[in-house]
Amino acid sequence: MRSMKYMAAVLFVLALAQPALVSAHAKLVSSNPANGAVLTTMPSHIVAIFDEELKATGPSIFVTNAAGKQVDAGDGKVDLNDVDHKTLAVTLKPGLGAGTYTIHWQAITADDNGVTNGEITFTVQGPAVRQPSSGTTPTTSSAPTLPSTGSSAPQFGWLYALALTLGLLGWTVRRRSAYQS
Repeated sequence: MRSMKYMAAVLFVLALAQPALVSAHAKLVSSNPANGAVLTTMPSHIVAIFDEELKATGPSIFVTNAAGKQVDAGDGKVDLNDVDHKTLAVTLKPGLGAGTYTIHWQAITADDNGVTNGEITFTVQGPAVRQPSSGTTPTTSSAPTLPSTGSSAPQFGWLYALALTLGLLGWTVRRRSAYQS
């Protein structure tokens, strides 16, 4: 009877952990430029990198100026050159001036269609003239950057694995003790 109560408790913990696993969303891990960056020249491309594979179609990224006007070339999408499909990229229009810009992104995970939204803000000081495009996407910053808004569900895979392991261990111990009696 006691082992049944123990198993019920383990199943309850597993049931609590399961929705968190199903609703996991991609988290922004870095961007170029980084959130809050102050630049002296306007980049030609913007990139945002996530911790999970994104759907090839559906996720989006675009950039607006302080007045809310879209200032990118309208080509924001998952970078298919990234074999892991974890990168969103967009090209900025040429000739943009100094000011504050906001990168708006929406990530949709490939495995469960989980949706996460967020924003990254950066500022260009001085007479900003876009650098000539080299035809390549710039490298990302090495420091992780979190979105200034938006959210993503915490990852509870470890909790599920721990609960399952403890449940199986308890069941095995109880079973052995029943055979030894």
